[in-house]
Amino acid sequence: MKAYQLVNHLENENVYVQDADSMFLPEFKHESMRLSVSQVKEELIEIGVQKIAEGAAEWLKRRSEVRFI
Repeated sequence: MKAYQLVNHLENENVYVQDADSMFLPEFKHESMRLSVSQVKEELIEIGVQKIAEGAAEWLKRRSEVRFI
């Protein structure tokens, strides 16, 4: 899974994360996602991480489904 794909999927689920490509010099870019918790209530961090995990699992499941048209 590419980071931007998960970022887009999570955004559709109202979970906002950021693709971290813009934070690296071009020669050091790699697939990653930024998760900032500096201004988040501590009790919401675990919930947010769980939503990211659920979103990733859902995206992977949808991606592997066979659909007949």
